[in-house]
Amino acid sequence: MTSPYQGLSIEEWTTKTQELIADHPLHLEMIREIALKSYLLKNYK
Repeated sequence: MTSPYQGLSIEEWTTKTQELIADHPLHLEMIREIALKSYLLKNYK
């Protein structure tokens, strides 16, 4: 699987990220919660 950012300039990454979040079946708050829990679990084991 290739990166959704492949071929984009750094300036285009924010827009691409917003598109990916908008298209994702989970709501932004759920994505944020999962990401933070994952980060905490990884860094505090």
